[in-house]
Amino acid sequence: MTHHTVTVQVKAVRVTLHDVQLTLQVPGSRAPSRTTIERHIRDLDPAILDNACTSDTVDYSRFAELLEVLDTQVTEESEGEAEHAA
Repeated sequence: MTHHTVTVQVKAVRVTLHDVQLTLQVPGSRAPSRTTIERHIRDLDPAILDNACTSDTVDYSRFAELLEVLDTQVTEESEGEAEHAA
């Protein structure tokens, strides 16, 4: 019986959602809209939001998911070869 041994290099992502509370100073003479606040948060240094995401703020975590297969190597072995290699 023949089988294939496959070695695969992949990129994967693990998604973790955080519930984070930030206190921000948003410039302007009027109360900012939700859109303005969201734009302000997107314009912040990414490290600010990254530092706010801690193990205490984790709301949900998913298992890793495949993003891309980068490289594959396939080796075909017969049953006799596999036993001989062992």
